[in-house]
Amino acid sequence: MTAQGIRIPKRVLVFQSDLIGGGAERSVLNLVNGLDRTRFTPSLVLNKAAGPYLSSVRDDVPIVQIGARRMRGALWGLVRQIQRQTPDLLFSTMQGPAVMLWLARALARSHAPLVLRESNNWTARGVSPRTLSQRVTGMAYRRADRVVCLSDGVNEDTRSRYGNVATITINNPVDVTGIKLNATERSGAVPTWSPRGQRDEIELLAVGRLTRQKGFDLLIDAASAIRDLPWHLTILGEGPDLERLLNRARDHGLEDRIAFPGFVLNPYPWFAEADLFVLSSRWEGFGHVIVEAMASGVPVLSTACPSGPDEIISDGIDGVLCAPDSTEALASSLRELIGDPELRRRLVVGAARTPQRYDVPTIVGRYEALFDQLTSTD
Repeated sequence: MTAQGIRIPKRVLVFQSDLIGGGAERSVLNLVNGLDRTRFTPSLVLNKAAGPYLSSVRDDVPIVQIGARRMRGALWGLVRQIQRQTPDLLFSTMQGPAVMLWLARALARSHAPLVLRESNNWTARGVSPRTLSQRVTGMAYRRADRVVCLSDGVNEDTRSRYGNVATITINNPVDVTGIKLNATERSGAVPTWSPRGQRDEIELLAVGRLTRQKGFDLLIDAASAIRDLPWHLTILGEGPDLERLLNRARDHGLEDRIAFPGFVLNPYPWFAEADLFVLSSRWEGFGHVIVEAMASGVPVLSTACPSGPDEIISDGIDGVLCAPDSTEALASSLRELIGDPELRRRLVVGAARTPQRYDVPTIVGRYEALFDQLTSTD
């Protein structure tokens, strides 16, 4: 407040490597766009101003590019931005940028509260806490004013791995209203199958980066086990495992029943036209796409992997959970859901209100309360 009692918005510097795509980048986008401008003025500092989400950043958010070849080269540029902008609060997500921001705050001699966000269950991922990068991450987390964990499972893992860390669970912000609006957008890549209810095959949809984490190999194997049923599978995303997954589909003789359209900036028309969304992950931090699917009105089948899906889904009510890392469990649940349209309909009805728990205003409001608490001078 000024002497006249006029509220001065608090400056929030958000540091990220880029906006190339993924749950962390979507969350940063929803946060900077959703913060109440009468209370906070965010700025976005990127090592590289690149990625499909860049064009979706609100016009009133200043974007600064550091432009280092590698993340560690961005340190001094980040220090200069902290010194120039004199932010009231510093925020970053993902471990590499988080460590850089912690170091930059110290070198800039800034006293701004530091909020870091952890989006992964590293124990479930199989990463040893004894590696150098994990030890450095632990140092940053223990010195942060708060570490935001996007699920209770990630919160438990973070405290277990890194020791005396001040954690808080705040789930991903999901733009529920935007999803519903974008589901009718027909520009760019859209589903090639006919509208729901006007085709013989059940359209299965999976979305995510093509890596081992997402378990698409398990999904393809499970699909092969139910080849007697009328289904077609679309997997949206890109990543290093594309060729291996294509080969796996060919080995099963399923190349005509499984499609890989690549990354789609607006996947919501695909969600809206699908008959069943499948998350086959071996591990997650939260399971952002589960909420997106629910908001799109498509029933959800997910593995009960650590962490997040079983915190979102009430099994049998607003989705179905099956054992993780199991082709047999996934195939069994797929067979049940494909063969039971009434069950799929009940799941959609049961999930009608679930996404509201994670809507942008609700989740951003929790961030705003945290930022106010940490920057309060009372």
